[in-house]
This record gives sequence, C-alpha cells and structure tokens, in this order.
Amino acid sequence: TTAAAPVTAGPAIALGLGTALSAEETRSLLVAYTFAAAAADGHELGSRVATVAVGAPARVDPFAPVVSAGSGGTAVLDAAAPDVQVAFPGDSAVLAGDSAIVFGTASDSVSGLASMRIRITRDDGVYWDGSGWSPLVAWNAVAESPNWAYDWSLEPGQSGEHDYDITVDAFDGVGRLGERSIVDVRVDNTAPAMTGVSASAASTLEVTFSERVETATVASSDFQAAGLTLSGATLLPGGTTVRLTFSGAAAGTRYSLAVAAGGVADAAGNGCAAASFEFVAPGVGREAGATRYDTAVAVSQATWASGECTNVVLATGEGFPDALAASGLAGTVRGPLLLTRGASLTSAVATELVRLGAEKVWIAGGEGAVSASVAASVAALGCEVERVAGADRYGTSAAIASRVAQLRGVGFAGTAFLARGDQFPDALAVSPAAYAKGFPVLLTRTAALPADTAAAVTSLGIGDVVVVGGTGAVSATAAA
Repeated sequence: TTAAAPVTAGPAIALGLGTALSAEETRSLLVAYTFAAAAADGHELGSRVATVAVGAPARVDPFAPVVSAGSGGTAVLDAAAPDVQVAFPGDSAVLAGDSAIVFGTASDSVSGLASMRIRITRDDGVYWDGSGWSPLVAWNAVAESPNWAYDWSLEPGQSGEHDYDITVDAFDGVGRLGERSIVDVRVDNTAPAMTGVSASAASTLEVTFSERVETATVASSDFQAAGLTLSGATLLPGGTTVRLTFSGAAAGTRYSLAVAAGGVADAAGNGCAAASFEFVAPGVGREAGATRYDTAVAVSQATWASGECTNVVLATGEGFPDALAASGLAGTVRGPLLLTRGASLTSAVATELVRLGAEKVWIAGGEGAVSASVAASVAALGCEVERVAGADRYGTSAAIASRVAQLRGVGFAGTAFLARGDQFPDALAVSPAAYAKGFPVLLTRTAALPADTAAAVTSLGIGDVVVVGGTGAVSATAAA
C-alpha cells in the first residue's frame, strides 16, 4: 500500500496515513491503494483513489472504513458518528398513563443510518426488555429513521413511581456509534391518597396526602364537611399537606371531612380517590348522658364511627375495679369500654353495640358483677362473648393481665401498672395510659400483694412494674 505525497499548506506538515493533524487544521489527502493480491484488510482487489477530507484532531487510519469503494473509483472516509437527538421526554420529565412515545431525530450525512436501539434503565437497576423488567442489560430495536419513535409501554411493572434513564444509540453505514441519554424520567401512575385530617387550631384543618400534590389542583371546593363552611385552601411547603379554614363548628364536636374523587392531583395528573376522615373541633366539649351508662355510650359515639369497632369491652357500672382493670384490655383490642347494669343490659348499650358493628364483647368480671342474663342479651345481638374473670377484683385484674399478654404475644412489653384496688382514684388516673399502651392494670391491697397478683407478675414475666400512688396507697412491702 502506498500513499501519494501529502498536500501541504503554509508550513511543511507531512500528512499521511496514521498522521495526526494539528489543532483546527483541515487538509485534503490523496491516497492511492494498489493491491496485487488478495487484500488482508478486506478491501476489494484493484486500485482506487480516495480524496479524504479530515479535520483536527482526526487521525487518518490506513484501514479506516470507506464508503463507495469500487475499483478505480472514489472512496470517502466517514469519520463522524451519527447525530442523535431526543425530543421527548426531556431530563426529569414526568410521565403517566399506559404508554409514552419516546421520539427524536437522527442523521448521518455520509454513510447514512444503519440501525438504532433504545435502552431504558429503572432506578432499581433493572432493564426494560420490551415486555417486562430484566436484571440483564436489554436493548430494544428502533426503526432507523431521521424522525425515529419508540412506543414505550408503561405497563406492566411501571405503575409504581420510579425514575428512569433512557439511552438511544444510532449506528451509521460504517459502524460508527452516536448516542444520546435522558436522565431522571419519572413514571407516575400512582394517585395521591388522603391519609388524615387534624384540627391544628380553633378554625384550621390540616389535611395530609400520601405524596406531593400540585398547587393548581388544590381548592376548598374539593372538600366537604357537613355543617361547616370551608375556605382558604393552601398547600403547605413540602407539598403533602393542605391547610383549610373552617367555620361553624361546635367545640368538642366530631365532624367528617371528605375529599372529592379527582379533586386533588399530583404533577402527573393522577387524581385522588374519594375519601373521608373524622376530626374533633378544638375547644372544650362535653360528652354526657343521663346516667353513667349513657355517658359511656356518648363517649363511644364521639370516639368511634359506625361500624368501626369489632371488639368492645363491657364492665359493670355498679363498681369501679373491673372497669379500671380492663382499660389495658380495651386498648389492646382497640375498642371502647362500655358500662352495664349487673342484672340487665340497657337499651342504649345494646343499640351502641349494634352501631359499632361489634363482633366480640369481652366481659370483665364474674357473674356477680355482670350477670349471665347480660351475657345472653349480648349474644342475642350476634356477638361472640368472652368473660375474663377471677375470684375477686384482684383475681379478675390478674386474669385480664394474662389475656392481654396472650393477645399481644411477642408484642407484650412485660410492663404493668400496679394500683390499689380498694379505692379508684389512682387506677382511674392511670387508665388512659394503660389504654394507650395496652399495659395491664394489676390491683393490690395496700399492705401486701395478693396471691393472684403476685402469681401474674411471675407467670407473665412482668419485669417492669409501675406503682401508681404513694406508700399510703401501695406500701413499700407490696411494691417489693
């Protein structure tokens, strides 16, 4: 193989096969190939002359690919890769729906486009193979065209929220590669969900959503609360909480706030589902009834929505020990504690059991406290009845503690409250904490720990006993 004398301009710069140009210089090189036998580099036999335009910092390769190479013809060196552009989507774009058309342009003025392909990589390191996600690197064919397009199915596997990188390759007629990448494309087919509402001030509600929502989609008209006037919807920093102003509420009264389907949406246009949550208007309220039994029902109605409680605890309202000992049980089964007369079930309590949707009623205390007749009346409402009782108030508190430990299983913390059982103030004071934590309340005599209580501490593995009250209520001997 021989090369003609290089063309020079200005200073004498030798140009030849395998010779680099200086920066920003362009020269034309006349190359004559003469083959007397089979060419080892794969070129056709014969002679050809090529006029090759090269520019710095290009290097002329003696075996570079050539185009239009016929015997005695003209060969053109293709030194440039194809130009690839992605018109849609752009970096950080948000897509939604069942599919998206990824499209753009590609060109190669010398040897033309030979093939194209696309790779879509999800943020958890898997690749789209045209029908699903694969841990192996996958490329998908794209029809080579100056105006190319790829129909990217957003299902299955893309209905969650993920980020994607998209890479498009184009190869020209001599195998050179042009590439373009788009990063951080988000596919969002998940609608925001209303997750809660709270009254943050006397006339302000804060409504939370599962993800960021768009300011333009937030309006007070998207929400409804019977009996209240809503106004001034504002999206707080962070984009997941909407603040509403309300008026017309009665302090301490329970209300329900609802959001309309599609009323609030995210950046991809996914509208929320209809949902509602209850809240209590701030201020001092009163829950009361004509009797202690009616008051317990009123508290239940103010706390629990209809059909919301499958478990209810029932204790006598004619004495305090069983009801107070059962506060931890009520907290464990996440239900209200209602009071009953010992001999009969009041109609108000029966009606409340039905409203709550009670499926199981836990009776605290023996038949001397809550009669078999009451249990039968509860069963007649379609409820399963389980009685938890001991020989006396101390035995009943121990039996309830044992049932709490069984229900909580591995979640039982081994903690119990200990309060005197002959007066109610200390046990009453600790009952809200017992409910909230699901801790049992064990009762004791002031001077000494009853045998049933001591046995419960040992058998249940209670290692942390919180004594409620001073030594005048629970002596140092009993606490020890």
